Amino acid sequence: MKKVLIFTGAGAPFALENPKYPTTLKFMEPYENNDYINEIKRLTNKDPIDCEDVFELLDRLLIFNDDEKIDDLMKFAIRKQHQNNQKIFDDMAMIIKETYSNLREEMRERCYESYAQKPNNEEIESLYNPLFNLFKDFKYHVYTTNYDCSFDFFLGKKYSNAEGYHPNYIDGFNGSNQWQPQLFKKVEYTCKYYKLHGSVLFHKNEDSIYSKTPLPQIGDMAYNKQFVIYPGFKDNPKLQDTIISIPHENLEQDLINIETLIFIGFAFRDGGINSSIHSSLLRKKTDYNVIIINPIKPQNLESVFPDAGKIVYIQKNFEAISKSPDDNYLTELKAHLSM
Repeated sequence: MKKVLIFTGAGAPFALENPKYPTTLKFMEPYENNDYINEIKRLTNKDPIDCEDVFELLDRLLIFNDDEKIDDLMKFAIRKQHQNNQKIFDDMAMIIKETYSNLREEMRERCYESYAQKPNNEEIESLYNPLFNLFKDFKYHVYTTNYDCSFDFFLGKKYSNAEGYHPNYIDGFNGSNQWQPQLFKKVEYTCKYYKLHGSVLFHKNEDSIYSKTPLPQIGDMAYNKQFVIYPGFKDNPKLQDTIISIPHENLEQDLINIETLIFIGFAFRDGGINSSIHSSLLRKKTDYNVIIINPIKPQNLESVFPDAGKIVYIQKNFEAISKSPDDNYLTELKAHLSM
């Protein structure tokens, strides 16, 4: 059976209205006048900046702040400058830690408020069904960098009795919600679904947040609430827990082995992902074609896709077909799938 790789970015669920999930850039708009965020922009040379980059830098800062050896070195240097005044150091260290800890916690809570909303059943059906009805005769592997779980709910068994096509899928969790990545090796699944940033299915009700468990412990840090929203670890996912490393490793293998690559609503701003795509495709021994569905054409993608047989740009929104019945992405996609 023919295989297709589908990669979704923030533009995939953007057409949903209830709820309206923000992109990682949109998420940062309320912080435009925040001095600490603006300093992070200056230091990283990223403006606009998305929340992933902010979380990553704050994590590094706060881990550094908790390191005892670093703590001792800072104490020594400050005491030398201030005549061994311990109180000055304690006050400075406390202010720094509280300021950035509070900022990180506020952003975490906003992430939950923004992304932990359960999507409307009818909306996700009308958005995703036309696309996946197209792939009834395919096996497909879906990768995403998104925080929202609209696609998780589309695939979920709770909608299996609704009208429309719901593929037999695996996301690495067994029926008891335990992480069992060996399930990806089974061939009978029509769809294999990977979340590259580690976010797992979660939603919020009146008094609690549900997620698949157990959440992994990485090193000495317990990634509980934050893990669902942003573990990231883009620099070297192979060094991390399997819930991070295996999706990245399988992406590399699928890029090598699958001939049709479809990117939906992905802006190619993630240098780590771009590098992974490029290095994997350099090892590819067969021809391949790329289809990109995005209203804005990304720039300089020839450097991401070396030796591609063809790169097709469908400059239309990914949206429910009923919204644009005569001029939609699906018509062009159908034509290009026969390339």
